[in-house]
Amino acid sequence: MLHDHIRELQGELRHCHLTRRERAAAEAELAQAIVRQAELDRAFDELFDTWPRRRRAAADRHPES
Repeated sequence: MLHDHIRELQGELRHCHLTRRERAAAEAELAQAIVRQAELDRAFDELFDTWPRRRRAAADRHPES
């Protein structure tokens, strides 16, 4: 969803005739969305990178009978 929003803003900036204020607002919104997407990507990567260790640790705590 955030990815789609970023693409929409990029398209709007590329293809729409905007006033200076509208363009500045869209650029600011795009910059914020890109930062948020980068934060989410880092969090996902961290979770993905630690997933095997988390599964092993959970299995060690709760071995199946």
